[in-house]
Amino acid sequence: MSSNSTENPALSQLQSKQKDLLDDIDTLRNQGIGHYIELPQLIVCGDQSSGKSSVLEAISRVRFPSEAGVCTRFATEVVLRRAPTSGISVSIKPGDSRTQSEHPQLSEFRHSCSDASELPLIINKAKDAMGISADNTNGRSFTDDILCVDISGPDKPHLTLVDLPGLIRHSDRPSDIALVKRLVESYMANKRSVILAIVSANYDTAIQEVLTLLKKHDPEGLRTLGIVTKPDRLEPDSDDEMERLRLIRNERISLRLGWHVVRNRNDATRNATDAERDDAEMSFLTSRVWAAIDRGHKGIESLRSRLSEILTQQISSNMPKLVSEIKQQLFDCKERLNKLGEPRKSPKEQRRYLLNTSSKFQDILRNVNEGRYLDNEFSSEISSQHWSSKRLRAAVDKLNQEFADTMHQKGHRRQVLSDTLKDSAISHPWRNDGFEDATISRIDLASELDEEAIKMKPRGLPDFPNALLVSYLFKDQAKPWDSLSRSHLKESFNTTRRVVRSLLAHVANEDVSNRISREIFDPWLLERQRAMEEMLKLLLKPHLRGDTITFDPSYRTTTKVRREAAVVDGIGTALGVDSARPLESLGPKYSWLDIEAAQKRNMNTGKSLTSLDLIADAEVYYEIAMHSFIDNVCIFVIEHCLLDELVKLFNHEMVSDMEDAALEHFAAESPAVQMDREQLHRKMTTLEKGLMTCSQYEDISIPGS
Repeated sequence: MSSNSTENPALSQLQSKQKDLLDDIDTLRNQGIGHYIELPQLIVCGDQSSGKSSVLEAISRVRFPSEAGVCTRFATEVVLRRAPTSGISVSIKPGDSRTQSEHPQLSEFRHSCSDASELPLIINKAKDAMGISADNTNGRSFTDDILCVDISGPDKPHLTLVDLPGLIRHSDRPSDIALVKRLVESYMANKRSVILAIVSANYDTAIQEVLTLLKKHDPEGLRTLGIVTKPDRLEPDSDDEMERLRLIRNERISLRLGWHVVRNRNDATRNATDAERDDAEMSFLTSRVWAAIDRGHKGIESLRSRLSEILTQQISSNMPKLVSEIKQQLFDCKERLNKLGEPRKSPKEQRRYLLNTSSKFQDILRNVNEGRYLDNEFSSEISSQHWSSKRLRAAVDKLNQEFADTMHQKGHRRQVLSDTLKDSAISHPWRNDGFEDATISRIDLASELDEEAIKMKPRGLPDFPNALLVSYLFKDQAKPWDSLSRSHLKESFNTTRRVVRSLLAHVANEDVSNRISREIFDPWLLERQRAMEEMLKLLLKPHLRGDTITFDPSYRTTTKVRREAAVVDGIGTALGVDSARPLESLGPKYSWLDIEAAQKRNMNTGKSLTSLDLIADAEVYYEIAMHSFIDNVCIFVIEHCLLDELVKLFNHEMVSDMEDAALEHFAAESPAVQMDREQLHRKMTTLEKGLMTCSQYEDISIPGS
C-alpha cells in the first residue's frame, strides 16, 4: 500500500495537474461560457442500440437506467473524478429552447446520493422535471436540456464526457429522427470536440449513420476515436470477424486516434459485478483473432486511460486559442457596449448620449473629409474593396478625376477628324481617337458652318465673319455637359450619403443610427442635393445658351496659332504638298505666284478659311470653358454645396437645441436595446470569469500533448 503512494511522484503530480485542468474546463462549462466559445470535450455518439450506454457504464462503474432508453433522450454530461470517497450529484442545465420562466425550476434541480443504485431513480426524477414522456405520447420525447452527472470515487479516472442520444433510423414520431440528428450534429460540428464513435460489431459499418456523419464533420478523421462494441456477437473465424479486425487495426477507416474494442455485459451477464465483467472481457479479447490486437487498443481499463489522456491533450493543445478567442469576444463585447453608451432614461442622460455621439461623429467626419483616416475602423481598410464607403476625401477626389477624364473624352457631341497630316499633328480637344462618338471631318464641319452662316447672316457687309457661329458650334458640341455633370453630382452625393451613414453606424447603436439617418440625415441631405442641383444649373446656364465669354489671355495666342496653322494647311493642300514638312525642305520649286494661285484654288474649292478659323476659335474656347466648368463643378457644386456643409450635419448645436420629446424619440432605449445591454453584461461577466480560469493555462505544457 505504501509503495503505491510513493511509487511515482511525477505521475501523481501529472494526475493532479490533469484533474485541475479538467475541473477548470468543467467550471467554464457550468458558467455557461460554452454558449459563446467552443470548449474541448469528449462526445459519445452512435446509432441506437450500438452499445453506448454499456460503454458509459463500464467507464464510470455506475449503472444508468436501461428501461426504454430513458437516459439517451437528452445529452448527459458525465464528470468522473478520483476522490477518497464515493458520491454522485445530478443537476440539469436548461437548453436554449427553454423560456425564461422555465429556467429557474430546471436550474434548481439538485440531487445527490452516495449509493450508485439510487442513480436510476434520480435520473427518472430529472426526466420528469424536463417533461420527458416515458411512452412518447405526452410531453417531449427528446430535449436539448443537459443532464449533468458528477461521479467521484477512488476507482474513477479523471474524465469528462458527453453521452448523446442514439441516432434513430425508425420511429413512430418521424420528427424525433430529425431532432436527435440535429442535436448530435451540433456537438459533432464543434471543432474542439473529440468524437467517440460507437460502432456495433454485429452490424455492417455501411449502414451505421454515425460513420456517415463523421464524413461530414470530421472527413479526415483527425479528432475521432472509433470504439467497436459487441465483438462477441460475431461468428468465430467468419468474414465479418476478420473485417472488424481490420477495422480495429485502422485498415478500413483510417482515424488519427485509431480504434478500440470492448466487450460489455450481455443479457445473460447483466447482473455480473464490475470485476466479473472485466475478467470476462479480458478473457474474450485474449482469445481468437482478438488476441492479435495491441493491449492498448482493447478493454475498458486501457480505454479509460486512453480517454483521459486524449481529453487532457485536446484541452492543453486548444488552451492558447481558447484564451485568444475569449479575449477577442471580450473586446467585441466592450465595443458593442461602448456603442450602446450608458443607460439613458432621463432627458439629461439622452442629451448627454446624443452630444457624445454627435461629437464622435463630427470628429471622424472632419478627418475623413480632410483625408485623415486615423480611426481604427478606417486604417485597416486601405486595401479593402469597400474602402470608398468610409474614406470620403479619397472617394470624392477619385470621382472628380473620373469626371474630368470623362469630360475630356466624351464631353463633346461629335469628334472632328483631321483632314491632313499637318492638322493631325495639332492637339484638338474634339478629336479623341478610339471612342465611338459621332464623327465629322474638319472640311465637312466647315461646310456645315458655311450653310449655317447663310441662315444666321446678320446685317452688314457680305462674307464678313459671323462671331455667333462660334457660339453656335460651342453650344452644339457642349450638349453632353448637362448629363455628364448631373451624373457626377449624383455619384458624389450618393457616395457622401453612404459615408455619413456608415460613420454614424460606427459611433451609434443600430436603433439610434437608423432613426437619425432616416429623420435627420435624409431630409438634410435632400436639401443639400437641391442646393447642388441649383448651383449646377447656374454653372450650366451660360454654356447651354452657347454664350462665349472669356478673358483668359491664352485664348488670343492659341487662336492665332490655330488660324495660322489652318491657312498654311489649306495652301499646302492646294499645292499638293505635305504642309507638315519644313518650308526649306521644299526647295526653290514654288514662287510667290504659285502660292498666290494655290491660295485662290483653295478658296475656289469651297474650303472656307473663315469657317476653318471659326472652328479653330470654337475649339480653343471650348477647351478653356471645359477646364473652367470642370473646376467649377468640383469646387462649387461638390465642395461648396455638399462637403463644406457637412459640419452642420448632426452637430453639437443641433443636439443642444432639441426639445425633450425629440431627445426621447431619438435616444431613448428600446426594450430590445435594454435586453441587448443586459445580455452583453452577462456575457462579459461569464467571459471575464473564463479568462481568469484559462489564463493560468495559457502556456500549459502537459507531457504527450
